[in-house]
Amino acid sequence: MKPLNAFLCRWCPYAWMFGLWAVILGTWGLDREPPFVLGPYTVNSPAPGGVLVFDAQVTRQLERQCSVQFSRHMFDSTGMRIDIAPLTNMSAEALENMDGVMDGRLKLRVSIPHGASPGPAKFVTVLDYRCNPLHYVYPIHILMTVDFEVVK
Repeated sequence: MKPLNAFLCRWCPYAWMFGLWAVILGTWGLDREPPFVLGPYTVNSPAPGGVLVFDAQVTRQLERQCSVQFSRHMFDSTGMRIDIAPLTNMSAEALENMDGVMDGRLKLRVSIPHGASPGPAKFVTVLDYRCNPLHYVYPIHILMTVDFEVVK
């Protein structure tokens, strides 16, 4: 017991640092609320080779200063995955700028490939938000799926 007591006494002055780090890591770990919420949206029905026009009301928690990494793809009526946008990064500053330009909306124009099959389709955006250092290990994951129709 004496060696344990000596060890604890030696490290006691540093215990507050470990406690502080535990509080910080715990706070970061509990920060899981999505900083982006998709609201009502409108979308057109493009033909293969046409342009999908997407306009949505969105809520962005810009005060959290989050960055995001995202990619976009679609599935046509046959279930074929078609990549639309590669993995892209946006800083908190870029998101704030975009929100200012779009005034709380998300407006996209996306070219539909000529090879897309007509019928029901899904436009999918995979978002990984990073609002604190722990999110670089375990980001806030959001899957945004928009249904639309590819016409003949």
